Amino acid sequence: MTSHAVVGRVRRITGIKRCGHGGTLDPQAVGVLPVCVGSATRLFDYFADSGKQYLAEIFFGMQTDTQDIWGAPLRQSPDANVTAGQVQALFGRFTGDIAQIPPMYSAIKQNGIKLYELARQGREVERAPRQVNISGIEMLGQTGENRFLLRVDCSRGTYVRTLCHDMGRALGCGAVMSALTRTRSGIFALEDAVELQRLEELAAAGRLAQAAYPIERALAHYPRVDVPEGFEKQVQNGVAVPLPAMQPGLARVYLGGRLLGIGGVDDGAPGMLKMKLLLQGEQMA
Repeated sequence: MTSHAVVGRVRRITGIKRCGHGGTLDPQAVGVLPVCVGSATRLFDYFADSGKQYLAEIFFGMQTDTQDIWGAPLRQSPDANVTAGQVQALFGRFTGDIAQIPPMYSAIKQNGIKLYELARQGREVERAPRQVNISGIEMLGQTGENRFLLRVDCSRGTYVRTLCHDMGRALGCGAVMSALTRTRSGIFALEDAVELQRLEELAAAGRLAQAAYPIERALAHYPRVDVPEGFEKQVQNGVAVPLPAMQPGLARVYLGGRLLGIGGVDDGAPGMLKMKLLLQGEQMA
């Protein structure tokens, strides 16, 4: 299932047309896919970007056109005999700020065309390297001959498929990603996730709200400020209001205990609060 298909299914289940996801997950992968509904779709840029975490199985001795095990084979090395020690010795080389060349089978656009569309036409084009950050790689165990389970903590924009491909190239035998689970996307963790089937069950029982992730929790990394009573109309109309205690930067704005949205100090007007994003009733993501 593609990420786009997940959004379509959530749209049907909730009956809310305005839905969007926060970061594509490959169809063969499983795990966390943040989906926002209603006015919450405007909040993606305000969520804490604390990177992503994956559990990935890497399989040495094979190369494919998609850099994962589901692609068309390009090269096989049946005599590969990779050890855990060899794999761990690579971690330092692939940790920190590194450059990745995006795979052809990716949603990145070049001249307005997605790379995977070109790849399906049998075309390969030059791709500029992209800087990504891999903050940690941990070996969790060996799952089979030439197969190892890794935990990868990385920045958004990192291709774990490409990491596997590059590690295989470093050992000279090739490698592909053979399984992938996203265990965290920003602040959203696997334990917070709800399976689509469970979402359907809750909807049928009229208890859909139980699956929602409170927006206040999703924005908890911002400080809270409370607007005095009497300023609601000005705030909702985008008029700056005096708030002397307001510090520079963004904050969660409340009025009468209700979250109004995200606000900040107006440029050139210290102590004046102006809304940057106004919610329209939805308090769940």
